[in-house]
Amino acid sequence: MFCAKCGKVTFGNEELCEECKAAANSVEAVKASESDTNKTNVTMLSFGKALASIIMGFGVFIISNVLNSTGARMNLAAMICMLIIDVAVTVLAIVFGAKAIHTYSTFKSGTKKPLPAFILGIIGVILAGIATVIILVFLCVELPEIAAALQ
Repeated sequence: MFCAKCGKVTFGNEELCEECKAAANSVEAVKASESDTNKTNVTMLSFGKALASIIMGFGVFIISNVLNSTGARMNLAAMICMLIIDVAVTVLAIVFGAKAIHTYSTFKSGTKKPLPAFILGIIGVILAGIATVIILVFLCVELPEIAAALQ
């Protein structure tokens, strides 16, 4: 017999030669793997980033409140360390929240969008923004008093 696809001579009653069988099997394997990736739960895309954003945003909110309430009683080295940590975590919370929000905005209208990640991303960015305002208030109000006390 001859191969139904390429016309080469086949052995026995087979419709496809060995090369065309191998190609067909690899195409089927690729299609199977693509269908597995399409089954991903769309509502959970970027959920980890959004969750990290809200946890970091809440943590930095708490740290900035502690810093603001005990600033004059802290030593200068501890205050500088807390400020550095606070700023770094705030930036990370904003970046992760923005990535979660961006993931939501990349989906076309009419498709199922990752709403939980979007909501948590917004909350994380808002918490980090509030913490940033608290840090700025601390820097404007408390730091000059501490600098005057050190002189």
